[in-house]
Amino acid sequence: MNADEAWEKAYAIDDWDVWNGRFDPEQVFPSEEVCRQYVIRKRWPHGYVCPRCYSLSSYSIEKRGLMECARPDCGYQSSITAGTVFHGTRTPLKKWFLAIFWVNRDRLVHPIFLREKLGVSYKTACSMLRKIQEALDHFCVAVASELRHPMEAIFVHPDVEAAADFPREDVMRYECVEEGEPPRAGKITREQWVERHEIKRIFFHARRSCFLLNVVACVASPPLKVMTRERWARYASCAA
Repeated sequence: MNADEAWEKAYAIDDWDVWNGRFDPEQVFPSEEVCRQYVIRKRWPHGYVCPRCYSLSSYSIEKRGLMECARPDCGYQSSITAGTVFHGTRTPLKKWFLAIFWVNRDRLVHPIFLREKLGVSYKTACSMLRKIQEALDHFCVAVASELRHPMEAIFVHPDVEAAADFPREDVMRYECVEEGEPPRAGKITREQWVERHEIKRIFFHARRSCFLLNVVACVASPPLKVMTRERWARYASCAA
């Protein structure tokens, strides 16, 4: 599967089909490049943005797994995983997605189980589990303090939608088609939006896990050492 086919595959994935983890990961994420494109889609919904000059024009260096800014006066190269939980990892993203899939199935999954399923060392399995769990905790705190993406906030705090200042109409305008239009890729009807959010709220209160939430948390959260430093800073401020 080449880069163009992987891009089409990743952007054709319906988040509703994968959000609760009830799918075949080998069919939805069949290759490393599809996982890579899906990370780009979740991190930059409107396309890759250069972290230095914020240009939207870029191209991929496939052999090195990097993105390079297309501006002649910039040309900055960066990894799509830089600044995320996946930062500096040597483990393929496909194995990370499989790890998230199994964690989603069982929050008490043991590192030995992941080691056998993913073909990684016990130390790597332990590190992956810790990072996935830390990312989810960090993301919950971040969303609670700063509403970054309303749809993802619903997963973490369903009661946010009931708040008087929740931008419900703005969110629906962004995620839904116009009245009378049929659903299309990336857009649903308002009736479907209300139904899906209600089901998500029920799943949340039932303490069911969410594959999509874990992926978003890993992409949106910083590297583990940064999360650890921020957590100790919060503890210190509370103690003071």
